[in-house]
Amino acid sequence: MLHASIASRVAGRLENLKYWLASSSEISFSELLTGPAVYIGALDNAWTMRLNNDLPFRFEESADGRAGQIVSKDGKRSWSVDITTPHQRIQHDYGIVAKFHSSLTGEPARIIAGISSQGTQAAGEVLTSPMVFKIAIGGVKDAENFELVVETEAVDGKAGPPHVVAEETW
Repeated sequence: MLHASIASRVAGRLENLKYWLASSSEISFSELLTGPAVYIGALDNAWTMRLNNDLPFRFEESADGRAGQIVSKDGKRSWSVDITTPHQRIQHDYGIVAKFHSSLTGEPARIIAGISSQGTQAAGEVLTSPMVFKIAIGGVKDAENFELVVETEAVDGKAGPPHVVAEETW
C-alpha cells in the first residue's frame, strides 16, 4: 500500500512521460534495460539492493535479520533501525534518495527507499513535494549523479519531514 502511494505521487510528477508500474518481483533484468526506472523500497526490493551496491551509501540487513542500516562506502558512517520493532512504534528512520546512471542497466535510475516504511515515506516526500525537494537538493541540484541520506522522526507509523544527514555527488 505504501509503495503504491509513493508510486502514484511519483507518476503524477512524470506528467506526460510514458511509464508503467510493476512490483520488483515482476520485473526482469531485460525489462530494466529498456529505459529509465524509479526503484521504490529497499530491503523488500531486490533491484534496489542490487543497484545501490556501487553507490556512496548502501542498504544492508544484519545477518540475523533484526536490523536494517544504511552504510557509507568507506564504512565510516552508518544509520540503523531495529526492523523487528512494530511499524507503529518506530520513532526514527532513514532513507535514500538517489539519481544516477546505472552501470548495471546502462539507464538513468532513481531510488526512493527507506530502511522501514517511514524512511521510504520520507524519501518519497523529497522527490514528490516541490517545497521539500527545493530544500533537500539544494547542495546537489546541479550534479549529474547524487545520493542523499534522509532522516525522519515518525509518529504512529507516519514519517515527519525529511532532513538530509549526508550527501554525495559524482
